[in-house]
Amino acid sequence: MLVIDAHDEARERLSQTLRRDFRVIRASSAEAGLAVMNREAVDVLVTDRQLPALGGLDLLQVVRENFPLVEVIMTSDGPDVGAAVSAIKLGAYHFLTKDADPDVFRALVRHAGERQDLNRHVLTLQDAADGATARDFITGPSTALKDVLATVHKVAKLSATVLILGESGTGKEMVARLLHRESVNADAPFVAVNLAAIPRELIYSTADFMKWRVMLESSGELNDANIALLRQMERYGASVGCRHQHLAEYFGDRYLTVAKAAGCGACDYCLGELETAAAPTVLARQILSCVARVGQRFGAMHVANVLRGHASDQVVARGHQALSTFGLLSNASAPEVRGYIQQLTSLGLLRMTDDAYSVLVLTPKGLGLLKDEGSCPGLTLARQRPVRKDAPRTRSRVEAESWADVDRELFERLRSVRLATARERGVPPYVILHD
Repeated sequence: MLVIDAHDEARERLSQTLRRDFRVIRASSAEAGLAVMNREAVDVLVTDRQLPALGGLDLLQVVRENFPLVEVIMTSDGPDVGAAVSAIKLGAYHFLTKDADPDVFRALVRHAGERQDLNRHVLTLQDAADGATARDFITGPSTALKDVLATVHKVAKLSATVLILGESGTGKEMVARLLHRESVNADAPFVAVNLAAIPRELIYSTADFMKWRVMLESSGELNDANIALLRQMERYGASVGCRHQHLAEYFGDRYLTVAKAAGCGACDYCLGELETAAAPTVLARQILSCVARVGQRFGAMHVANVLRGHASDQVVARGHQALSTFGLLSNASAPEVRGYIQQLTSLGLLRMTDDAYSVLVLTPKGLGLLKDEGSCPGLTLARQRPVRKDAPRTRSRVEAESWADVDRELFERLRSVRLATARERGVPPYVILHD
């Protein structure tokens, strides 16, 4: 991967963060970075938005045109919604500030690299499939298979959604591809999504809501209903409680009392990965007070910087380092404070405006809590429980059940064979065989 930053200290700090997991090449300007990309294969580019001569956004355009498979992550000294929107519209994988948690940086680069591998594999498969006829995909002499092909031929003429059912490994995707090739949409792209390859952090952070908003806006689908859906997704991620219960009740299903007592045994809440914050009412009022003192004109990142006592350029430029709320949560990490803000938003104490440049504002309920600390009885806020390296990993109920009656030694031997086969063929292991 390639890191471009004009500031020596920032470039070195980011390189040190990523060097543990990746091979890092450094450059101090866009021109130097492009020279590196012309002579070496680069998978992921991390670049500062503010570069001398050719700026970060201009560099992004050049990379998209000349190196379309390279994933670009753009950084900034402070939050800049306008630049983030522009970067995402130009094709950046992500936009975040340089003070983001190092683990977040590493996770984003890892996910960007995985997506690049997936895109490269898709192109390889597309090249192999070009020119093949529909019947080249599936062939065989059995009567059952001929019946399937005949059914596909009939269904392909219909303009309807088709559900294909079958055991793992029976060729559902091949049937879907054949169905597409024989349909009226044959000239349109066929996109096969492998759910096992999708990172579980499908919406990784609040910035991803902005990314979805931009995509909906550019496609003309940004309406009140879709905005409400985005907010519901945000509240689901920020809520404190069983995720299974939240989903079940959202779709109108009964969530049995016995299940509530036992928990689903699969989500972060039921697995004990969250811990309740001490004095949640005091904590909530500190955050609400900070939002009020910055004039309800800034986003979550800026509010978090003020609360943590981080004198970023924007904080100092606005004089917010002199506020009484500056540094109130100096012992908390940035992700922790942003998590509290998201939870207060999901509880209806704060609201993100729906403008192009979303800012945090107080709701009547939040204003009521500022005036009366007893107005929200039972208020609970949670944070991610610190990971202990010596603690055994908690398995979900589903994961534990999936290992029942499995020969672990045989499984590991098969994994080794699968990995060797995948490397020989130049494909990801899951293409050879699923777990």
